[in-house]
Amino acid sequence: MPRGGDARCGLRGRGQPMYRRYWGRRPLLSEGCHPSAGRGHVGACSASATAEGGGMVKRIEGVAEFDELLASGSFLVVHFTAAGSGASCEMAPLFERQSEENPSVEFVAVDIAALPEIGERYGVRTLPTFVIFKGEHSRDSVIGPNQGALRAMLRILRKVTGD
Repeated sequence: MPRGGDARCGLRGRGQPMYRRYWGRRPLLSEGCHPSAGRGHVGACSASATAEGGGMVKRIEGVAEFDELLASGSFLVVHFTAAGSGASCEMAPLFERQSEENPSVEFVAVDIAALPEIGERYGVRTLPTFVIFKGEHSRDSVIGPNQGALRAMLRILRKVTGD
């Protein structure tokens, strides 16, 4: 193979893909992945919380509110996001659907651009980051826009909680 790679198979030198592949369907602007869209997805896509169906994704407005939720001792799934993060916006509809499928677990979104002290406390460097907390301790996490890993993590949580 020539040093520059083989364009026929989509690889560049040493097996690196020429472009990033998105396996999941990207949300359309009309589905709420833009701040001015009407559906109200959570995360970087909207400033409103959603309470449709059995689940609810709550938007955290302050550090004290987040600390209260952690102190409650129940399971908490946190979506660390930031305004303008396209990957967080892509994952928001899946996160919402998962909140509906796990009614006994609290789902929240934390905008680390607005609340940087929470992001620093847990070492969030990549967006989106999803973390399951039980009390004040993190139990599991998914870093990056990996839909399959998020589904698997929440499937295990559903078995633990009995949903």
